[in-house]
Amino acid sequence: MISLRLFLGLIPNTEKLESRENALWAEFREFTSYTGSEELKRYQELDKFINSPEFPRRVNAIKAQKYSDTEEFRKEQEFKRIQKDPRWKTYIKVKNSSALAAAEAFEKSPEYHRLGELDKLVTSQEFRQKRSSMSAREFRVTPESELWNEYLQLKKLPEARKYFSFKASPKYSIYSQVDSSDLPGRYMELEQYLASEDFRKVKEYMLLSPKKKYLLSEEYKQLQEYMTLKKSEKIRWYFRVQKQDKFRELKKLTLIFEDDFAAKSLDTSKWITRYFWGETILKDAYSLASDKHFLTDGKNLELADSVLKIITRKEEVTGKAWDPALGFYPKDFNYTSGIVNTGKSFRQKYGVIQAKVRFNNPGKVTHAFWLTGDRIVPQVDLFKTDNSKILMSTFWGNITEKDGIRHQTIRLSASRLMKGFYIFTLEWTPSSLVWKVNGVKLAEMKEAVPQEPLYLNF
Repeated sequence: MISLRLFLGLIPNTEKLESRENALWAEFREFTSYTGSEELKRYQELDKFINSPEFPRRVNAIKAQKYSDTEEFRKEQEFKRIQKDPRWKTYIKVKNSSALAAAEAFEKSPEYHRLGELDKLVTSQEFRQKRSSMSAREFRVTPESELWNEYLQLKKLPEARKYFSFKASPKYSIYSQVDSSDLPGRYMELEQYLASEDFRKVKEYMLLSPKKKYLLSEEYKQLQEYMTLKKSEKIRWYFRVQKQDKFRELKKLTLIFEDDFAAKSLDTSKWITRYFWGETILKDAYSLASDKHFLTDGKNLELADSVLKIITRKEEVTGKAWDPALGFYPKDFNYTSGIVNTGKSFRQKYGVIQAKVRFNNPGKVTHAFWLTGDRIVPQVDLFKTDNSKILMSTFWGNITEKDGIRHQTIRLSASRLMKGFYIFTLEWTPSSLVWKVNGVKLAEMKEAVPQEPLYLNF
């Protein structure tokens, strides 16, 4: 059934329609591109995290942090306990005393070393036995007596007396015990750590208020990043468009063939300029015996301003003609015209086929856009002009049978589609063929829908 909108002149303006469709496709491409962007991926990661139960748990954990729960606090307390320990205080007092300094100085003196040598001698078993075996008078005249007297004199020195008195004191005993333990090393280790920048930063941070801790956290930074992204025009646009579902129909489509004829010459990787069988078998151009025109091999094609023109000229030419009964034979033609098709490069089964077309004198010159395969049928005419009519047809059947080819045709007045370019569309599904002009449905056929790939012909 033909749409009444065509007869009522309600076909949308082509330029406005194309502008809207181009804008929609451009927005769809932008939407698709942004769907895979790092920015959107980051937003979705943040959105998932911040709106998860984990985020408030982390925030609460940050705010609940206490200095007393840290290793830094434990080390600081250990350091203070050492400082308060009476034994440590005694150790420090002795370590810093003049008595220890004097004792250490005496230990470096010749007298101390001599005293040590003599002490070793006079306390030896041999020396004691010799001394005890003699009377005092006898011992007095021996060489050992001189050593004994020297030993006694050195022990009476003020420095020696102070030294031995200091060494025998309880304070020195404590000092000696602490000094030989691990405590001085541990104290120094703790002292150095507590004076470090790392410790200072941790303590300074942990003594902040819960709110200030949170404001310095990575979670707060992530929340700010999330809010900035959420308010961005790009993100808002993306989710607004996603909610509108304005690309629902476009998402069903995948562009698999396109030519805007913007190049200076025809793209021969897509198009051939003679019938498919002339290209593949005959290797030459030909026309049908019933044609008044000869289809030249590209000579009647012009490209300019993204428009492919197929030009029909009144001129005499001899070329090959095909007659099913006679085969190929030479014929004189009074007109020339052109053809392009995708028989070698592209064939499609189902989908949306669309072309932007302008008719020129359709009452006298035939304009056609059709789909066909390797056989005569099936064939679908998106349009074919015949005098003042535009025909939209589908052909099917068996050519070996008499009257075996059947067809269904819708006819329109060509006069209503003479003003400029129009966009002709065929929507082909396994169960139907729908013809549209500028998005307006003109006809639908459900009988004998082609079920094989077909190629484009103009």
